[in-house]
Amino acid sequence: MVKLALAIDALSPQLTGIGRYTWELCKHLPPAPELESVRFYRYGRWFEDPAWFLRTRKPPRSFVPPFLGRLLAKREFGNVLFHSPNFFLPRACDSGIVTVHDLSVIRYPHLHPKQRVREFESGLMDSIARASHVITVSKFVAKELTELAGVAPQKISPIPLGISEAFLNAPQRVGDREVLRRYGLDNTEYCLCVSTIEPRKGIDHAINAVASYIKRRRKRIKLVIVGAPGWNNAEIVEKINCAIAQGIVVHLGYVAELDIPIIYRGAKLLLYPSQYEGFGLPIVEAMAMGTPVITSNVSCLPETAQGAAMLIDPRDVELFEDAIGTGLEDEGWRETAVQAGKAVAATYSWEACAAKTVQVYCRYETF
Repeated sequence: MVKLALAIDALSPQLTGIGRYTWELCKHLPPAPELESVRFYRYGRWFEDPAWFLRTRKPPRSFVPPFLGRLLAKREFGNVLFHSPNFFLPRACDSGIVTVHDLSVIRYPHLHPKQRVREFESGLMDSIARASHVITVSKFVAKELTELAGVAPQKISPIPLGISEAFLNAPQRVGDREVLRRYGLDNTEYCLCVSTIEPRKGIDHAINAVASYIKRRRKRIKLVIVGAPGWNNAEIVEKINCAIAQGIVVHLGYVAELDIPIIYRGAKLLLYPSQYEGFGLPIVEAMAMGTPVITSNVSCLPETAQGAAMLIDPRDVELFEDAIGTGLEDEGWRETAVQAGKAVAATYSWEACAAKTVQVYCRYETF
């Protein structure tokens, strides 16, 4: 039996990919019969209800001073198996499980803030060295860990992500129009890009390709961008604002969890031109909602798509534009892509992700 401590520092009211992964583990791990108990840890304190941080970033009031809380937490680390779903083990934790989502900071440090690069340089390899085991979200990242960081393959378990309940239980199409109307999309034909606004995501390539498609083929189409602000993105934000002024782009920012499946389903295509990902969850989410996908032919993206997406080099504007033309106008391709995508999406689930994670835990029982 395993006594588990799960780090929940990635939880927030606006969940990104790692936050989503953490929250799904919070929901699916406690019922596992192999786990004697599950406790939740965040910045030196233990919490009973991780859902608190879906409502606010501010922790509930505590009468224990922070330094004493960290000391008490350290005393407990020896009695539990600690799992950090977000790259880093606490410095006071001598062992445990750590999930590494990607190595973009190591591969492309110039695309990240200097502070983030420093944190990874000082903390990631130290966490991996202390960890009993490393979970990755794809075979691609596992291979990179071995090649770039020298981590032994037997110390790594690739475990894919899953599809959230919001996609499995999305409202029926009768309610789609009202949701789309609230976002100004009810009478709009659009391609969709779901991404944090940051350099490696290739949003600028999507804007260029859609703009070229509109100009050369005289078609009416919008690019709808959904995603929270990232980092080093001043140039991208300027490009987005310029495209908004030209009537090419609609920028929605962060979209509520219950609404995002409808935004996916209303799209003609998902464009996911990222130059580097660890998993690429929006690909699977779009496929689950019956939306065909065009994505990059690099990093983990072919692995995640499993042959159900159109793979391209998004830096080639003409090639990207042609792909959009096929995706919008070739009904035969669209029908095949929709059916293949749904079949691929059905292979991903948070239940399976949690079950495989528990299998890793069971190698390191706490008593």
